[in-house]
Amino acid sequence: MKKFTLLLLLFAVFQIVKAQTVLQPGDIAIVQVNASYNSFDFVSFVDIEAGTIIYFTDYAYSTVLNGLNETTTYDGVYKFTASEAIPAGKVVQYKIGSTENPQFTTIKGSGSGFNYYSMDGGYFQKGENLIIYQGNYNYLFAMGWMRKDNFSPNPSILNEKVCDIPSGLSKSDYTVIQIDSVMKPGLTPVTAKDFRYSKYEGYTGTAYMIRHNLSNTENYNNWIGSSNNDAVSDFVILPPDTVAPQLQHVYPANNAQNVSARTGINFDFNEKVIVQPAKIAVLRNLADNSTSYYGEYEVQLSGKRVTILPVNKLTNNTSYRIEIPEGYFADENANTWPEVGGYAIEFQTSAPRSVLKLDFLNDPKENIQWHTDSISEGEKYGYWSFSIKGIPMRQLSSTNEVEPTPPYFFDNNFPIYMTPGKFTIDTHLFPNSITNVRSQLYENCVNIVTEVFGNQSTYKGEIIGCMNQETLPRRSDYFYDYQSISNENNEKIDSIKYSCLEGWLLQTELEMVDTDMPVVELGANLTICEGDSVTLDAGFMPGVVYDWNTGATTQKITVKTTDTYSVTVKNTLGQRSDNVLVTVRPTISVSLPDTIHACVGDTVTLTAGTDTSNSYFWTPNGQTTPSIKVTKNGIYHVLVNNGFGGCFTTDSSRVIFKGAKAHVGFNQGG
Repeated sequence: MKKFTLLLLLFAVFQIVKAQTVLQPGDIAIVQVNASYNSFDFVSFVDIEAGTIIYFTDYAYSTVLNGLNETTTYDGVYKFTASEAIPAGKVVQYKIGSTENPQFTTIKGSGSGFNYYSMDGGYFQKGENLIIYQGNYNYLFAMGWMRKDNFSPNPSILNEKVCDIPSGLSKSDYTVIQIDSVMKPGLTPVTAKDFRYSKYEGYTGTAYMIRHNLSNTENYNNWIGSSNNDAVSDFVILPPDTVAPQLQHVYPANNAQNVSARTGINFDFNEKVIVQPAKIAVLRNLADNSTSYYGEYEVQLSGKRVTILPVNKLTNNTSYRIEIPEGYFADENANTWPEVGGYAIEFQTSAPRSVLKLDFLNDPKENIQWHTDSISEGEKYGYWSFSIKGIPMRQLSSTNEVEPTPPYFFDNNFPIYMTPGKFTIDTHLFPNSITNVRSQLYENCVNIVTEVFGNQSTYKGEIIGCMNQETLPRRSDYFYDYQSISNENNEKIDSIKYSCLEGWLLQTELEMVDTDMPVVELGANLTICEGDSVTLDAGFMPGVVYDWNTGATTQKITVKTTDTYSVTVKNTLGQRSDNVLVTVRPTISVSLPDTIHACVGDTVTLTAGTDTSNSYFWTPNGQTTPSIKVTKNGIYHVLVNNGFGGCFTTDSSRVIFKGAKAHVGFNQGG
């Protein structure tokens, strides 16, 4: 009987041990912290057996102690015991006190839950962290926030609470999440302590993919004193992926010739990839062996496309090699490319090409005109057409009016486009072959898609921002990004379309192959009047460079002084020049009396000037002399011309004759 009882006891112990799921680092993650409710949510990426025990603590980890620093105030250890099996992806929420979630019990510290004590002497954030582990301190996951020194190797000595990275965890595999930068601009750590994972379409993936999403604070909502404490939605956990990404296409191809010096170096993969932290690519100038370096923050990620943008680092007629080290790229499951030995591309840049810059920020407003074009079928959104430097463009207005107002411009004069947000540059009548499109964009942390079309309908390519949105830390509330599309086969480009939910286009630069020599004609010499001005126009031609003897580099200049003005217009095929003499004539002064009274029979002389080089014209009688003699009542006008067709002035005088001429005689003796 004793043996049977012992057997049952051993069996029960065996069952309890068997029920315990032994977790590995990264199997558990925090997905919401709500300081207002003193609660948090966690998710497991693997199935958990009933009876599994997991510990959560807000004690800091100390490398000096090689364990938790349990001397800090307001912290504790909280034990979670799964009351039933938990499937992978299920989100579990802890709330204040064990009565809210009886699966949690307080082991050490405060029994009222995690305490978000934040201020140290009124100046520094004490910080906060959550660390997850199982028995014998098998650390599974750590999150730190509210103080930028959490998980920092050299924290400020003034910060009382220091949390080092627990042993076995790492930022590189996203088992450590430092979430300080979840704070929006203008907020402080103590007021931005509620945050919730909310990545759009980011609830399905492998454990590594989801942890990677958790490392990007752009994927969170954060607030102050939230009244919403609903648990985060459950996840769908995919099996691990161990297949490395495959390169589908690269531009420029190895040994390519005639490559645009403004190009981006594009890598197209079969899946979304990122640049591995601490990996550096090298752009090498083969002529002088000078180098430029590209880490994760210098590379633009756009879905399955990765673009290295050597902006202003390539020159014409030069040979280059881009050297990609082993493991430079990785997919969302940490599978890396390229393999052993890395990858290299050599290419030769083209001869110089012209660039037409459409500068929406700084171009003179007189270059921009618009008019109503049409109303789209079935919609109330208004289309507006306008042109800049002779190139037609069309904006889809975000207004709901049947007769919308003209395109809206910010105070600093660049167009805004929001929902439905489309802006098109029409190049189908453009005579030049466009070899590269590069645009500077200002985006409110949303994607801007740039599409290029040929034959008015054939899709040719796109690139999407924000630049490195998934790997770059937030630099400000907005991103200034360059998007560059290379037309590697010099195909006809008919239109360039921009679309997004909230963004702005600052400028677009169209690189092109010149077809003709420049043409310039300033016209005949000009005479203007003192105080006036005249605009000299060198004519519009795509991509040319203007060089005036005044130092101006614009198509038009406005002048108002006597001088000979010359301009040289250049493109890659050559240059032409022209000049014009502008003569400023002094202002002509004429001052006739308003009214003259004279006796009948007298003669009045009206004088408009003495300069015989000027021309004169009097009305009503048509005299052309500087002076005229008047014997009749009337209003007399004079028009004086400087004789060169530039300055005119006019004046008038009213002449009134009174009484009658007297004839007086004397009679003698009478």
